[in-house]
Amino acid sequence: MQCPNCGNNNAPGAKFCQNCGYNFSTGKKKGPWLYILLVIGALVVLYSGFFAYKAVTNQTASAPTKQVVSSKKETSSSKAKKKESSSEKESSTAVESSSEREKASSTSVETASSSSQEASSAPASTGIVAGQTTTWSTNPNGNGDEELLVIQGTDSVLMSHNTAGPSGTMMHSDGTFTIENVSAGGTRFFVMDREIVLGEVMISGNTLTLNQQGQVRTYYLKHRS
Repeated sequence: MQCPNCGNNNAPGAKFCQNCGYNFSTGKKKGPWLYILLVIGALVVLYSGFFAYKAVTNQTASAPTKQVVSSKKETSSSKAKKKESSSEKESSTAVESSSEREKASSTSVETASSSSQEASSAPASTGIVAGQTTTWSTNPNGNGDEELLVIQGTDSVLMSHNTAGPSGTMMHSDGTFTIENVSAGGTRFFVMDREIVLGEVMISGNTLTLNQQGQVRTYYLKHRS
């Protein structure tokens, strides 16, 4: 079925165009309401944060400052004692500030080191890569019936299914199909049978979903080579 909006060929009986989202029943294209709502929500959060920051700043600026007014009738000896006491307090405050800066610097170094270790230990992206073969199964335990996807680089997908029986597991090939429109770092693409869209694939971590005209199957990473 060819889309009148973008010309993409879709599977017979499809309700929406896999390429542009054109609705074959109503003759309309899906509206971008979700994106509009997301933008409005982001603006509300930004404005709320801005006004909260302004409120805190105004409160800090308007807070009364306590000042100690010396009496004109103080003697010179009393003033000298107060100056000495003030100097001691300033010295103590300077020492405390220096200690706090050293602690903050140490915390920053530890945080940076921790972030570096987390980044180095994070798993590599599972998006499809040229020259790499990955096998995905609907049965993470590997026992009994299962459906398999063998993704060969960025070119083709081999679909098959295994059926468990008294004499063992029988493998049945469903065909080899091409990969088109790879995006999102290799984590999203379409499976094509010549010019017909069989389904859309999305990969997240070690999980893969195949959407075939609204029927969604979940696969789990079994092998990578």
